[in-house]
Amino acid sequence: MTKHLFFLLLIAGCTGVCKPLYAQRCAQLSMESFGGNKSEGVSDRVIVHNDGTFSLYVESESTTGNINTSCSAIFPGGGPGSFYYRRYNTAGTSILNEYCAPKTTSFYPEYWFAQPNGDTIFIGNKEIPGRSDEIAIERRSASGVLLWSKYYGGTGSDGLGNVIPAPDGGFFIATGTNSTDGDVGLHYGSGFDADIWILRVDNSGDKLWGKVLGGTLPDLPGDIKLSPDGGCYVFGVTASVDHDAIGTKGESDLYIVKLDSLGQKQWHRCLGGTGSDGSGYDHAILCLEDGIGGFYILNRTSSNDGDVQRRVPLDDGPDFWLVHIDSLAHILWESTFGGPGWQVPSVFCRAADGSFWMGGQNLSSRTGGMIEVTYGMTDSWVVHADSLGNFINQRSFGNNKEDQVDMLYPLPDGTVLAGGRYYEPTTPGPASPGFPQTSEGELDIFLTRLGPETVGVRDKILDPATWEVFPNPGNRLIQFRVKNGDKHKYALLITDGAGRTRCKATFRDKLELDISQWAAGIYRATLSDRSGNAGTKNIVVSQP
Repeated sequence: MTKHLFFLLLIAGCTGVCKPLYAQRCAQLSMESFGGNKSEGVSDRVIVHNDGTFSLYVESESTTGNINTSCSAIFPGGGPGSFYYRRYNTAGTSILNEYCAPKTTSFYPEYWFAQPNGDTIFIGNKEIPGRSDEIAIERRSASGVLLWSKYYGGTGSDGLGNVIPAPDGGFFIATGTNSTDGDVGLHYGSGFDADIWILRVDNSGDKLWGKVLGGTLPDLPGDIKLSPDGGCYVFGVTASVDHDAIGTKGESDLYIVKLDSLGQKQWHRCLGGTGSDGSGYDHAILCLEDGIGGFYILNRTSSNDGDVQRRVPLDDGPDFWLVHIDSLAHILWESTFGGPGWQVPSVFCRAADGSFWMGGQNLSSRTGGMIEVTYGMTDSWVVHADSLGNFINQRSFGNNKEDQVDMLYPLPDGTVLAGGRYYEPTTPGPASPGFPQTSEGELDIFLTRLGPETVGVRDKILDPATWEVFPNPGNRLIQFRVKNGDKHKYALLITDGAGRTRCKATFRDKLELDISQWAAGIYRATLSDRSGNAGTKNIVVSQP
């Protein structure tokens, strides 16, 4: 499966014991799920096409179920799987098609890059006998023929963190390494404490240079971004206090390094407080460019001093930490978001209005701060903040088991699509409004569309069990029926995949609709009662 990527209310005027202040919810506009008889996951890496449509990358171990099983490939460790893309329309309301991801048979690729001639370059990890994991790079033709392969590392473990294409067609590869020899050649700490290794290769996969960063304690890479001079910015975490990491402030710090085009370190900066600020590549340190040379960084923090000035700790667990820095890593502003226990981020995006959406996981069962409700062992948690990092609203969702947010994608209308995975729930049990009550297998995928507007701490959601649509799929007559027995008037709105209204109607108990002239595809039906409670279901119109 993909790397497990995991996820404030500023409490003002508190004296003595602070009572919980419950944060307002953002709107939940839709919720759906899909999966097979085993485990599925959705990646944070969304492909945006030239026409504005986009594709989500899905990994599946299933052999049956509501999942594409035709795109066979190999997981780490050799297990069979199916890797494919789901392509959506611009509005994110309709699936256009599904297509297989490019694949390699010799290792599990974390990244792949289409080349102008139709070839694909794959980058990932491969276990080399006697040498642990190494960085693997290979190029295959459009028909899948292997053209070349290159491997880099040492006798220790060299774990892939992140990859970014260089302007010359090559790549910057951020790695966490325990090697002391081979292509790495230098290691500051013990064999158990990783250093950061930046590997620069050309378009033929040949090594141009490598640079080890860190100190004698653990150092791990997170994100990496290009710099205008042909070098790069490295964003990671360090617990070291020496060598390349002088100036740390606590247990661990957000670690930012600037390298020039030849891999020479120009400067570094450690940001944080006396607590733990940062996490390795198994968690999230994520960056977005601000358009003026600086960066927005999403991290986690358990500090409330030093560079972390806007956090009121409810305990020793980490919160989301959003930081805006300039091109020299000076802090312009910072904000924290969380509640009791652990809230750890995994993804974030910036909406068209400049606001931020952050997603991850709440590992606490307690409420308070920005956490106004919990449902299970862990919950998915999304936070919305304005362009200066000020809290707007949030939402927790999930069932009584474990779930988490793995991807966020901003849509043109100001909403966002959030996706993740959830474990098969124990029934009966608590669940957020509209969240799947069952699963096809061990791990299924959920997709929810969230709106920026604040809806209070109680949702006006029509229980999905209140009404039904049948037959679905259908191609002639379909019927809508309210199942609770009341005779009040309900309003129905049906839109097509482009968001255009296809039908508006009101009815009291049931409604029969002729769809024989409708084009095949997925339509969205929204039913509202007289109190403003609303629910949404997809209608599939099939070919006659």
